Amino acid sequence: MSDLTRTEIIKLIAIATKPLNLTGVNLSKVDLYFLDLREANLSGADLSEANLSGADLRGANLENIIGHNKT
Repeated sequence: MSDLTRTEIIKLIAIATKPLNLTGVNLSKVDLYFLDLREANLSGADLSEANLSGADLRGANLENIIGHNKT
């Protein structure tokens, strides 16, 4: 299975039922900037080197995420 591109991720987020369940998903090195991730479940997701600049993470579950500074 190949890695998803940013465009593919945006398309999936756009059509997905909210809130998103991204539990344990490998999002390392993915540009997630300015995406609407409100109330998404990112528990255990790998966000190593992910770009979250401007992403809306209000109410998102960020428990046990891997490799990203949550501050």
